[in-house]
Amino acid sequence: MGSESNKSLVALLVAMLSMAVAVGCEDSQPLDVDATLLALAGTWEASVFEYTSQVDTLQRVDLIEEGGSATLVISANGAYTLTVTPPSGDPYASSGFMILDSGFLFVTDNDVPGQATVYGMNFNGDTLALATDEVGFDFNGDSVADPAFLELVLERQ
Repeated sequence: MGSESNKSLVALLVAMLSMAVAVGCEDSQPLDVDATLLALAGTWEASVFEYTSQVDTLQRVDLIEEGGSATLVISANGAYTLTVTPPSGDPYASSGFMILDSGFLFVTDNDVPGQATVYGMNFNGDTLALATDEVGFDFNGDSVADPAFLELVLERQ
């Protein structure tokens, strides 16, 4: 990856928790209505951090497969910090708050107050899977975020 591509990747990875298209999320499903923020509290390491184009689902980019990493720390009160390290790039941290309601995770980034990104989730002890269709990713390198699905699979540390 070139440095311009890395800059785009960093910007768009950060957008994962800060860019919302709408508060509702049609494709997310409440997969675990019994989960609580207390149960989710802890440090989580991403094993999958994959963007898929909403226009062409064959276009996919997985930060982890590319050599990057992502760590999510969730507090029992809903505060979070996401640290994303793109391949051959510097880490970037974003933080905010999340609310869990009926199996959906509503995530608001401190840099974008008043806007929430909605994630469907599946929680099974030491594995947390999140999915949303409310993000964008620059698949073609034109510096414009294309509508994307984002899938995260995180393992408790």
